[in-house]
Amino acid sequence: MLGWPDLQPGVRITGFAACATLLFFDQRHRLDAKKMLRDIAERCNERYEAQWDELREALQSSNSARTGPYTKYLNLCAEEYLYYVLGLLHPLVWNSWAAGMKALFDEHEPLREFASEELSDGSYYGFTLTAVGVRHERAT
Repeated sequence: MLGWPDLQPGVRITGFAACATLLFFDQRHRLDAKKMLRDIAERCNERYEAQWDELREALQSSNSARTGPYTKYLNLCAEEYLYYVLGLLHPLVWNSWAAGMKALFDEHEPLREFASEELSDGSYYGFTLTAVGVRHERAT
């Protein structure tokens, strides 16, 4: 069996180049994944911040005009859940966001009831209230 020193210089150079290329592509993949995570987190946080005032007003309101903000919030929750399920969102980020979602759903019964009704047909990428630890979903 030939050892590394017994190989022709061209074979050694080719082996070294192949290893260096694999390392480069691995590092590039890791960097791209981190950048994608950052981009997803920034986009979702910006969307949440942009809709927070309207959502807060809806949470404090007792009229039917709150369905628009509730729907926007559910869409955001569902997208974040989808990113998590697809492995594009780090579990630490998801757990933090899920805790915030749970707090809102637990504290605001009208939001929780609206979400239970909306989520009952599975049209939000499989997102459910139980995915964030809420145990008050309507029976379907």
